[in-house]
Order: sequence, then structure tokens, then C-alpha cells
Amino acid sequence: MLVANHAEVDENAIYFPNIPYESPQKLPAWKNPNALVLVGNFRYTPNRSGIEWFLNKVWPLVRAMSPSASLLIAGAGSEDYSRY
Repeated sequence: MLVANHAEVDENAIYFPNIPYESPQKLPAWKNPNALVLVGNFRYTPNRSGIEWFLNKVWPLVRAMSPSASLLIAGAGSEDYSRY
């Protein structure tokens, strides 16, 4: 069994640390240089607090500076932020 979390290691597991991964595929160029993607588990209270702070305090400033900026929030609980 491979595990990515050191706490899960036991005699039957191989620890697979979080290491940078180089994709064998070349990714396409990003089509919108004014887009921001935030990915996380927004059911986790600290992440939820962080995204709400960002949306209330930072995102309005970003939009004021760059009206064409777009935001995609993805991950567990992200449906609560679908208006952005």
C-alpha cells in the first residue's frame, strides 16, 4: 500500500512523500491570463474562513484593478461560492 501521509505508515505501507511531479504531457497554454483558480476543501473550517476573507477583502481589489479577472473555486464545498 502506498500512502502520502507519514502518519499512515505501518509495516504494510510504503511512504510516498509529496514530491514535485513532472507531467509527461505538455499542458496547453492558459487561455485567460486574468484567471485565478483556487482549489481546496472548503468544508474544512480554516479553508472556509480563508476563502471568505479572500472574497470579501482581496477579490474586490483585484476586480477593481482588473475588471476582466475571473475566479474559479473548485473542491469540496466550492458549490457555496458558485457566484464568483
